Amino acid sequence: SKQSGGKITLNAPQHMAEYSRPISFPKLKGGEKHTVKIQLPEMVKKSVENCIVTVVSDDGEEKSVSKNTSFYVAAYAKNKPSLDGKTDSGEWKGTWISVDGSNRKIDAENNAKASFVNERDLAAKVNLMWDEKNLYICADVTDNKFSQPFTGEDIDKGDSFVFAVDDTNSISSTQFTETGAALTKDGPQLFRWRSMARNNDVNEGSELFVKQYNTGRIVYEMKIPWDGLVTKPEEIVLRDTINLAFMVNDCDGNIRKGWAEFTSGISSYKDASMFESVLLGKP
Repeated sequence: SKQSGGKITLNAPQHMAEYSRPISFPKLKGGEKHTVKIQLPEMVKKSVENCIVTVVSDDGEEKSVSKNTSFYVAAYAKNKPSLDGKTDSGEWKGTWISVDGSNRKIDAENNAKASFVNERDLAAKVNLMWDEKNLYICADVTDNKFSQPFTGEDIDKGDSFVFAVDDTNSISSTQFTETGAALTKDGPQLFRWRSMARNNDVNEGSELFVKQYNTGRIVYEMKIPWDGLVTKPEEIVLRDTINLAFMVNDCDGNIRKGWAEFTSGISSYKDASMFESVLLGKP
């Protein structure tokens, strides 16, 4: 069968492409794969970028491909993070994902007349880490008024952090596990509304620590076993990414005012195709 080598070039985004150069790849048979490493500049603020690469074969054939590419990273937890509500020790090694004004939504169904005043009203930054057994999450939330009058399955109606993990990493998947964390009148609580792996309200092996500061800040730190998130936890080590969504709920009284979300898919409707991809950093 025909073999062909060539060069691959990153053409966009411009702020990355200007640091890149064409990279050669060897002659390959049809269906054969080869990995190339493209040099990129340091990213101060990581995000999802529309990357365009062009492949030119040795015989002159040319093809360009574009794909939205996530540069968010869940760091491998060689050293496990302490669940103590402290985020300034540098132990959270993943990408800090910011959720702020542009990501906020009013709960129009229950509180249509509400509004967000400023960044102190609701914002968050979230860090992810992982190992073979657990997913670790730190959600550092800014909220000028704390209100969580609910418990159990209703914690998402009050101030809370909610996340979901796609079981299969398929863009058409409807199979995902959705879990929430809150500081309730009974103390820190985790609740799972839907699960591909276990009964909804069971969180064996999970740990949650919540620290409330008097500066309008609340930190949620948690350890969630993979066997409570996906049906085949033993295959997590084989993945390069996980698809997920998360949101922070805001309740300034007895009714949810709104939320700030990393991506859609678990807030006003359930749709795993809206989840975002996060890279799993390797050991």
